[in-house]
Amino acid sequence: MKAKTVLGIGAALGAVAVGTLGVIAFRNIDPDFSSGPLEPPKQPWEPSYDLDLPTRSELEDPNSDLDSNWGTTPENLRPLFMRMEEISTIKGAGRIFSLIAFGESRWNPEAQNNRDNEVAASRNAIKNRASKNPKLAYADEAAKFGSGGLFGALAPYFLWIGVTEVGKRAPFLNDHPSEMFSPRKSAFFGMYYLQRLLRFYDIRDHLDIKAGWAGLTLLTENGRKSQRYDTATRAFSQHAQAVGIDLRDESTIPKQLTVADWPGALDAYERIRP
Repeated sequence: MKAKTVLGIGAALGAVAVGTLGVIAFRNIDPDFSSGPLEPPKQPWEPSYDLDLPTRSELEDPNSDLDSNWGTTPENLRPLFMRMEEISTIKGAGRIFSLIAFGESRWNPEAQNNRDNEVAASRNAIKNRASKNPKLAYADEAAKFGSGGLFGALAPYFLWIGVTEVGKRAPFLNDHPSEMFSPRKSAFFGMYYLQRLLRFYDIRDHLDIKAGWAGLTLLTENGRKSQRYDTATRAFSQHAQAVGIDLRDESTIPKQLTVADWPGALDAYERIRP
């Protein structure tokens, strides 16, 4: 797959997160969000190739609501986000995934941030974490890649996703980093990330999810007092306003997200894989 390079998805916000969740990508916050609410994109993104996206027929619940409280989420991506909700067993997560994808990539599965700071972050991830994780078949390429995909994953951490649960059986160890442009593979990254956040970290509300996406240190007491925490949570609130997803609508997004019954990394990937 060939990505549309996007220079300026955002400026790097957080440090590498290490802990129960494992090594996780740097996150990006668009600096424009600090100056006020955004308008929804004026033109829908169009892929340069045919995407393998779930349709309503793939959903376990044929009556899944793909209309209410989705705002301007592209209609062709709604079944993907809802399928992620089903597989992860996190009720209400579909619309949260949409907001995260809007913030990280403007819903563009081909998005790539290869600014110097993102490439440096990729390089440092390989340098500092390669000896602590299974070998990557395309480590050199990952080191030069930066971040991208629907959820703004830093390349080495995208490829290592799942290692904390299944070690050398993690599904992307032999992949080229450009595989993050597959919406289904990015979906696995997003599901795995969110369920670990909810199960092992102090997520007090929906805004905390964005803070945790930016960096796990933001979920500590000191982190919550930082400017970075304010920037991340304010941006997420502004994303919701711009997109038109009401985070207070408990009929579609429970007040507190929980993981009912995570199926395990390998089963989750089998159910979403291309």
